Amino acid sequence: GPSSAGVSSSGQPAAAPSVWASFAPQARNVVRMETGWSLASHVVAGAYASSAKAMHATRRAEGYRIRDFGTHAHFDDGVSAVHMRIGQVHENGRFLGSKSEGAYALNRPTRSNYLHVSARRQLRPGLTVGANLMRLRSHVDFRHNAFVADTQLTAQSAGAYLSLADMIRPGHRLTLHHGAPLAVTSGTIRQTSVAGYTDDGVYRTDSTDVALGVTARHRMTQIVYQAPLAKHIHGFAALARHDNWSHRRGLDNNLLMLGLTMKR
Repeated sequence: GPSSAGVSSSGQPAAAPSVWASFAPQARNVVRMETGWSLASHVVAGAYASSAKAMHATRRAEGYRIRDFGTHAHFDDGVSAVHMRIGQVHENGRFLGSKSEGAYALNRPTRSNYLHVSARRQLRPGLTVGANLMRLRSHVDFRHNAFVADTQLTAQSAGAYLSLADMIRPGHRLTLHHGAPLAVTSGTIRQTSVAGYTDDGVYRTDSTDVALGVTARHRMTQIVYQAPLAKHIHGFAALARHDNWSHRRGLDNNLLMLGLTMKR
């Protein structure tokens, strides 16, 4: 369905079931628990926890364990809505879906503290605008500290959309979305290597700082049109423009998708 282009079948940007779905979209053995309490009119707060075995996080096929827990708050009065999650993700043997091996092997699971905020507002019946922002700060603990020092990484994703529903014909929806997928925005790995010895027989070392922040941010703009075709069947057309695909400068991509979705 059009969710593969980043927009759900409802015409809104697809909502990830968990923050870690941004870097590990496929998972199995998923266990989720969530509680909520009404604090005031239209306001709900609570806590959540989830565990899953992530699959195909990068180009590697082996899975790894992810745990996610935190608190959430939600306001929705039917016209405006704000949702916030504050939590921590634990990844066994990975950081933001990437695997470190050999001299870069990890000593402990990566801990990523995050803040995820999304908001939407109905400007008039059928016309809705919304935005979302997620920031993560990851602590990476390397096993061989004599070679590579522990580091902290900052990653971020953001997006905004405009949705028009039932304005062309009943049941039809047009959505315009622009966003930047999750990417490391800052962080440095310091490597230290033995370059020889001094005249006194003492190790002479050289240190190199490797910046991990992306220099060409992947950005995506897409238009999705959806319409009912028959009972329980909707058709969609999605046109997407990707700049700096996978954060590679100059690697651009245009995508056109046509398809059907079925709901019962």
